[in-house]
Amino acid sequence: MTIRPAAASELEAVYRMGYDVWGERLGLDAYLAACRASPKYAAGAWWVSAGGDGVPLSSLLAHEILLPSGRPAVGLGSIATPPALRGRGHASSLIAGFLRAREESHGTEVFFLFSDIAPAFYERFGFAALGPCPGKPGSILMARANRKRLDGLLSDPRFAAPDYF
Repeated sequence: MTIRPAAASELEAVYRMGYDVWGERLGLDAYLAACRASPKYAAGAWWVSAGGDGVPLSSLLAHEILLPSGRPAVGLGSIATPPALRGRGHASSLIAGFLRAREESHGTEVFFLFSDIAPAFYERFGFAALGPCPGKPGSILMARANRKRLDGLLSDPRFAAPDYF
């Protein structure tokens, strides 16, 4: 399995991965049009895990964000796998591979995500639940950082939930 940035030619397939969850009762064509026009999708970088044939198996959207200290962090979102491929570890491999790659290549120390599923899934990757997200009913803000960095971030009066999503 390869973890890599999604090619522009793969974005339709990437968007389709989340249609059953985020389609909001739209027809597929309207949903895809909304994805193509989405400012949040345009502002991030799509990453995929791909099988040996190069076909994407899972995807995530990564947003570069700045902490109040000026240090960089990454916000993850739109983590999805096609329904027929779920439950096989593709999203887990993508998340673990992406986190490792960012830590090694960029020295990223803080990651965020808004979880709409049981937080235990993301806790396996070192994320900790910070609490409900204001303005995002049903979502839990989660962060991944070493304890000292996380405690410092949470005690910083300038810190607020990231608004990348």
